[in-house]
Amino acid sequence: MKKVYIIILSMLVLILVGCNNQEAAPSIKKTSEKVVLSFKEEYPNVTEEHPFIERNIYQIEKIFNDKMTGTIFFGFPDCPKCQQVTVPLEKAAINNNIKTISYFNPLIAREQNNEDYQKMISYFSEILPTDEYGDKTLITPLVLFVKDGLIIDYHQGSLVTAPVDSDNLDETMTNELINIIDNKFKKMNEERL
Repeated sequence: MKKVYIIILSMLVLILVGCNNQEAAPSIKKTSEKVVLSFKEEYPNVTEEHPFIERNIYQIEKIFNDKMTGTIFFGFPDCPKCQQVTVPLEKAAINNNIKTISYFNPLIAREQNNEDYQKMISYFSEILPTDEYGDKTLITPLVLFVKDGLIIDYHQGSLVTAPVDSDNLDETMTNELINIIDNKFKKMNEERL
């Protein structure tokens, strides 16, 4: 009986391990115990050559501390409005020769609400809404247009007319959002002169 038990247990282990098909698995990064999908896999509507570079909380702070110029996109993949913003943001970046957009997923940091998160949002707290406890909170999607470490403009949300439960905008809405973001990039470029 013990032999049968060991054989059955061994077969179960082989079946479970054998089902892990490495070829079918998406390209992933492992950080600690968590598996993180690539930006393209999290936001499938962007192109392969998208300008989004994932940053950590300290790299976001560095943009402000070092008085850098650039664009920061705050969002997370399960947010339909965040999905809606990525394509127009990418197209407007191409229109304005913007090569890099810093990306930060604030979901875990926002839930932890620790000192690092509070320090990061302090750089742009004047544009953030307050939660039910009176604390400033980062609502996604949020795109910041930063010049010399100062916010010169921002875009919160998608479009008022955008569907709440859809990851995609129709062509008219996409073009409208491209124009909005395009104007913010132009303002950032004018501020550089």
